[in-house]
Amino acid sequence: MSISEIQFKIVGLCLASLFCIGCGGGSNYVVPELMEVTGTVTLDGEPLSNASVIFSPQPGSKGTGANGVTDSNGKYTLKHQSDTLGIEPGKYYVTFSKWAMADGSPIPEGKTAADVEAKDIIPKKYREVTELGPKNIAEVKAKGDTFDFQLKSK
Repeated sequence: MSISEIQFKIVGLCLASLFCIGCGGGSNYVVPELMEVTGTVTLDGEPLSNASVIFSPQPGSKGTGANGVTDSNGKYTLKHQSDTLGIEPGKYYVTFSKWAMADGSPIPEGKTAADVEAKDIIPKKYREVTELGPKNIAEVKAKGDTFDFQLKSK
């Protein structure tokens, strides 16, 4: 199975999970045991603010994934799809995204990325899981963990 097929299946599973939760899961949905996961993301040694940190389950992992957004110090805390802090134990691919103006400045307040033709300023090798790019992998264990990521623009 190629990496693109795996990515397609991961996205499909995530969307299906969100659909099920949003369509009447309501009070019947039981939040699994979650481990708090935090960390820091830097780009070229500087804290990376307002970046998305996405943990997507590797094939065979029982977890459904989680994401977080970095603060001004580059710190993030993962939030499960149930809107509860944490993530299920398991092995995850970790990708990053940060939308900004072409010059790297923030998107003006009240505008969307599409309004201003913004772009994802994170280098492509960190935005997706590919056969060529580095695979940031995190294994969340029963006790939770801290994962710091040092990204490089070149």
